[in-house]
Amino acid sequence: MDFRTTFGAIGLVAALLLTGCGGGNNSGTGTTIEGSTAVTNGNDNATGGDDRVNGDARQSETTTAGAEAAATETSSGSNGLVISLGNDPDAPRYLQGVLSVPANTAATINYNNPSQDQHNWVLVEPGQEQAVADATEANGGNPEGVDGVIAWSETIAGGETTIDIPPLQQGGYPYICTIPGHFAAGHKGALNVR
Repeated sequence: MDFRTTFGAIGLVAALLLTGCGGGNNSGTGTTIEGSTAVTNGNDNATGGDDRVNGDARQSETTTAGAEAAATETSSGSNGLVISLGNDPDAPRYLQGVLSVPANTAATINYNNPSQDQHNWVLVEPGQEQAVADATEANGGNPEGVDGVIAWSETIAGGETTIDIPPLQQGGYPYICTIPGHFAAGHKGALNVR
């Protein structure tokens, strides 16, 4: 084999391997979810898009307490895709400002708050962040029954919880912390549905 043929074959194999790694449905254990520029949040991490979904709100259930901040990973679970999300232990902000899931796929968020300060995770319809933050302030941050809320976690401190996300249409869906003052302080991100 000559020099050009050898390097051409190596290049073809490398291209095929890279293409194979970039596709798929992110359902393998330990696959890192990469951020997207489809939406941003003012913290150079994430906000809304235009697509809306008429999903019903679903509340979460506490699973463990006192865990360390989670890395952004996906794995297969009973609800389809499972995504780990951590909260900064020293500030009202999510460690992952942008998450991604495939369109029309149910997912579960494993949300870890190592801080002793109360935080939550609330997925809202695009463009409804401020309205949801304002509506929940009167209830101490409780998003239950608030228009524009798709899914939410309970409020936790020093623990972990899960949130079931219904299948969503393509678009950018903001997520916020509805504890009074936290959204205004930048405690937000975006779920990109592709």
